[in-house]
Amino acid sequence: MTRRQSAIAVPLFSLVSNRGWGIGEFIDLAEFSRWLMEAGQSAVQLLPIHEMPPIETSPYSAMTAMALDPIYLSVPDVPDFNALGGEEALDDGERAEIARLRQSPRIEYAAVRRIKDRWLRRAFDRFLTMEVARGSPR
Repeated sequence: MTRRQSAIAVPLFSLVSNRGWGIGEFIDLAEFSRWLMEAGQSAVQLLPIHEMPPIETSPYSAMTAMALDPIYLSVPDVPDFNALGGEEALDDGERAEIARLRQSPRIEYAAVRRIKDRWLRRAFDRFLTMEVARGSPR
């Protein structure tokens, strides 16, 4: 006899946590999955998570089916962001913006994308300068 299974379909953007920057992030899936297992669920199905154009908010309007959207990255978990000083390196305005985004009742895609893009680019520049240029194993 086959055991019955059930699953939950969820848009990743809706898994907003207190540690995220105003949108559900890949890292939030771990906690959500644990909660689902405790509830007797077998799997999680995500709405599309492909890269959206900067002005788009629909996960069904992806630019490509080949790239995950960096808006779902957890910037504090990026090693090169931490090498730049992590959240301590944010200026007061950026900290206030992240706090505001965390409290917003709606996902503010443009604002989330703007601040994440700024810091992911800085982290990548640091990676190029400190790791690639020096022949680091990374």
